[in-house]
Amino acid sequence: MAGVTTELAPPRSDGAGDLHVLVVDDSVFARAMIAKWVEEERLGTVATAADGEQALKKLAVFPADVVTLDLEMPVLSGYEAVPRILAMRPDIRIVVVSGQSEAAARKTFRALDLGAVDFVSKPGPGDKDAFRHQIVERVRALGERHGSRRTRDAAARLPSSAPVAAKPPVRVPEPRGERPAILAIGASTGGPDALARLLKAVGPRINVPVVLCQHMPAKFTSILAANLTRQTGLECREGEDGEQLLPGRVYVAPGDRHMLVRRKGATHHIQLSSDPPEHFCRPSVDPMFRSLAEAYGPRVLALVLTGMGTDGAKGAAALSAGGASIAVQDEESSVGWGMPGAVVKAGVATTVLPVEALAELVRKSCVA
Repeated sequence: MAGVTTELAPPRSDGAGDLHVLVVDDSVFARAMIAKWVEEERLGTVATAADGEQALKKLAVFPADVVTLDLEMPVLSGYEAVPRILAMRPDIRIVVVSGQSEAAARKTFRALDLGAVDFVSKPGPGDKDAFRHQIVERVRALGERHGSRRTRDAAARLPSSAPVAAKPPVRVPEPRGERPAILAIGASTGGPDALARLLKAVGPRINVPVVLCQHMPAKFTSILAANLTRQTGLECREGEDGEQLLPGRVYVAPGDRHMLVRRKGATHHIQLSSDPPEHFCRPSVDPMFRSLAEAYGPRVLALVLTGMGTDGAKGAAALSAGGASIAVQDEESSVGWGMPGAVVKAGVATTVLPVEALAELVRKSCVA
């Protein structure tokens, strides 16, 4: 199995994989637990550190690809360590391990703004299995993405006598079918940054409601909505049960609730649900997309942005069967291409575009 190092011992590996993971936490128990999970899944070689300062020293000798980083630590906190880690290793992928309080949520968003790519909330009673799943899947997916990018970068550095062709401009297709009556967006890892860039580029003249599902726990989604309001100029807020959808507003699925849309005569309203998680997530994109297929038929433009796993693919298939359009973020610009890639693999993606081109598609389809 892949080796686990202590703070002082040099890392070792038995060749289980070339992924290198640094686990940073001031809790001896948490370090050992996360390192053990990485080892048991044979994801690669693991090193550990007890605080941000130890992490920086470890990174000087350990070629980490992914770092799991606790936020609350003595000496140098994870929040303070993020920019210093990225200054040393700009290509590294940082997953923040956060508390569940509102204060922890605000620090987590600040860490994401500073360059962390994702976060996992520490488990409450009975949540250990879900916490393990989230840690393992993020490390695995970010490691795979890092490896594929590393391979492409190495290939690009190889000498070649052939001239380097300029990338052709991205062609944004004209909207197909009926004009959308609603814009639906699903996102996960890397989503907050992609959402801000997308909605800011779309602008305030969007003339349909926007429903948004970003994988986040309670207390985090209200801060996401407030941040998006500040960054984009759009009115963004958590959706409320029974609320009527209005054009130009962005409704964020609240943490720990699925957000569905139901038709009532000529109007559409939000329905919040405590049904079991799907894909280990609540809110989940699939139930939102399925409800939109029933409520709006073909008059939906759905976007699946960066994210790990396959959430959104089955819901996108239901939308596609009803004639709706589904556009996904391209692999190159995604932090994780699990969710968009699953839609492409299912054969229901109308188009695949980078974020800026997705914004142009939305402007063509949904802006007055």
